[in-house]
Amino acid sequence: MGSAGSTVVIPVWLDTTQADRQISVAALKMNYDTDTLIYLGFDTTDAITSGWEFINDTETIPGVVTISATSLSITEVASETERMLIGLKFQVDDFAVVGECIELDLIEQDFSLNNGDLPAELTDGCFCVSAGCFAAIGDVDADGNAGEAFDALQILRDITSIITVYDPIPLCVKDTNCSGEAALIDAVLVLQRAVRQIEGYCVDEVVARAPSDFTIEVDQGDITPGEPFDITIRLTQLPFGAVYGYSFDLDFDPDQITFTGSISQEGTLSERYGDPLINTSIPGRFSLTHVNPISPIDELGTLIVIHGLASADAVNPPIPFSRFELAEMSEPVMTVGPINLAVTGDPCYDTAAYAALLADWPNGSTVIDMIQLRSCLEE
Repeated sequence: MGSAGSTVVIPVWLDTTQADRQISVAALKMNYDTDTLIYLGFDTTDAITSGWEFINDTETIPGVVTISATSLSITEVASETERMLIGLKFQVDDFAVVGECIELDLIEQDFSLNNGDLPAELTDGCFCVSAGCFAAIGDVDADGNAGEAFDALQILRDITSIITVYDPIPLCVKDTNCSGEAALIDAVLVLQRAVRQIEGYCVDEVVARAPSDFTIEVDQGDITPGEPFDITIRLTQLPFGAVYGYSFDLDFDPDQITFTGSISQEGTLSERYGDPLINTSIPGRFSLTHVNPISPIDELGTLIVIHGLASADAVNPPIPFSRFELAEMSEPVMTVGPINLAVTGDPCYDTAAYAALLADWPNGSTVIDMIQLRSCLEE
């Protein structure tokens, strides 16, 4: 991504391999649109090919970058390590239209490592003209790779109100389906690109649709002051498209109830997911985000169970979900509640609280109340 008139370096990445490799020869050919980009040369800073000898005959064929490079020494490339093979430097045309995207096509028969001794699977790229965004769509850390789990994690943290070193993450970077809004599905798309489920952003099927309805129900039993309780969140209507997770903000009165981040996934629709991202650092708010880029939720049932603790003075505390969002292409989001927790039973103070009640007497508590509070301690 780059703005009209700017200079950009588009990296060609060598993704993870199954074993360590030794490379000394590389060749590639890539098509590009000359109405949008003007080729300036190559950049090998921090690249595998840094220090290699290059043959660059691009200027003889407009719209096609043609490069070959060799090295007298062997370059070691470790498995499970992603590195830049080479950077291609372009100037964005002064009259390029903001929002326009072009394909960057690597030609399979002209791409080789070690004269074809090392097989390669190619993934084409995409370049979009921006209004001045500092990085490509999905590339939160601006390292030239817009399909990393690390980038997705930063977007997920942002959604869950957890501070990142990249705050504020601009919309032009995190809006990976070009809906004009930041949403949970944007992070999922970055994860899907990281595992090669999709090839790019804002193209073909990776575009936001009109909102799709869904419904959530919250079940909770009666709670007793001073005792733990559970809140069960159930998905009772699926939206139109595939759902790859959910995220919510639950607001509460911290003087009446608390949430420490304890949850249960066993037997739920998200049991096959990993651990959710949870934020309890904001007083009076419990935020949770839970996604899986390759395993959509395709049935109704319990999403997750949250464990809370009622204070000794809890009196029917309301708990609204100020935001409940599903990771689906139409970016559905809604509010739920407030749900009023029904407090039943007499509170039972611990010994210290009972002593404080006595020290403060006479107060609103009667002698009978004190006897009842004391009797539950003796049970």
